[in-house]
Formats: sequence, structure tokens, C-alpha cells
Amino acid sequence: MKKIVLAKDLHPVFMSALHFLKRSDISVHTASTAEELLATHFEHRAVLIVTRLDLTGMNCETMINVIRRSDTLKSVSILVLHNDDPLHHARSARCGANITMIMPSDPALLVPHITQLLSVEPRKSYRVVLNMAVNGMHNNKSFLCNSENISSTGMLIRTTEVLEPGSRTACSFYLPNGTRISTDCRVARVIKPEKDAAINKYGMVFTNITPDAESSIASFVQKHASL
Repeated sequence: MKKIVLAKDLHPVFMSALHFLKRSDISVHTASTAEELLATHFEHRAVLIVTRLDLTGMNCETMINVIRRSDTLKSVSILVLHNDDPLHHARSARCGANITMIMPSDPALLVPHITQLLSVEPRKSYRVVLNMAVNGMHNNKSFLCNSENISSTGMLIRTTEVLEPGSRTACSFYLPNGTRISTDCRVARVIKPEKDAAINKYGMVFTNITPDAESSIASFVQKHASL
């Protein structure tokens, strides 16, 4: 049974537009506030949380931080919906969710994202430590960086380049098995450097990776994660 925790005000439109949520092997639970969402997730151990950036209660960034720091709660995928304004774009870029997006006028457009998140495995099983050189392009300027780990959905990089949350880059690199990967990325998370450190770290999300490239990374990661 796959359990989903859904912001309560999203429930009526989601259930009418996303018919697969009514399947017998999916259980949907609702929450009106961020605190209630945390409690519901703790009780049911959801595999997916769908919420709004401005859900009543503690702010979304704090709630997700609590989830990610908890060994009991962190094995969950999170989709955050937000308004189309600069403040929400900036907040969503650093909130720590797997996917953030503007609430579409047609909720059916969420189907591929939700089905993707429902099928992914816990993060620790598909992310491996990997130190490799990455060629980046940001604002028409080339820069070099190194990765610290990688998954089929993104990677953690370190670089002297200064990138802003939500900014877009083009990246290319070779996996140790010789497979070349080229894709666009978005800065989803900024990790503050240690005091006086010149190296910045960023959590990058692949934004338009091809199915072949995604499959190559997933196969590589699965192989090395099992070693």
C-alpha cells in the first residue's frame, strides 16, 4: 500500500482529476496545516507528500527540514506547489522538495510528476558518492566544478562559481564507465560554505535530461549503491 499525504484543500480537485489515486493500492490522507501534515506522515509513513508552499502553520522550508533530518520521516518524496511570483520562486528553489512547480490550471498536468515520485526508491538507495569533473555553462560563461554525489534526478556539486537559487545551468560530464551526459540543471539547494571557505556547494536538479541519460545514470548508481 502506497500512502500519500495531501494538503486538504487540494484533495477535491486532485481526486477528480487524478483518477489513479483511487486505486486500491493507494491510500490518500489529508492535512490542513503543516503541523498536521507532519503528524499524519509520522503516523502513516507516507511515500509521497503533496503540499502548498503557503500551507497554514510552520513555513514549508522548516517543515521539510524537519522531515529531511529525521531518520524516521526522511524516506519520502515531496512535491511542493507554489504561486507564480518572485518570492515563491525563490523560496521553492531552496525548500528541499524533490519537485517544486507552479500550480497548473489543469491538475491533470501533475500526473507524470506524481507517478514518477510514487515509483522512486528512498534517496539513500539511488544516490552514490562520485567525484568527477563537470563542465558547466551559466549566463553564457563556462565554469568548472566537481560532483560530490549523483542520482538519476540530480547531483551535488562544489565550485568557486557563485550561483543563485533557481538559476539554470547547462552541464556535461562523463560517468566513470565512459558514458557522456549532457543536460540542463537548476540550482535547487545552496549549501553555505564553511567560514572563510572559497568553495560553494549546490544541489542541482536535472531539468530536461533525456530518458537514455537518466537510464544510464540510474543503472550506474544502482550498481554502485549495491556494492
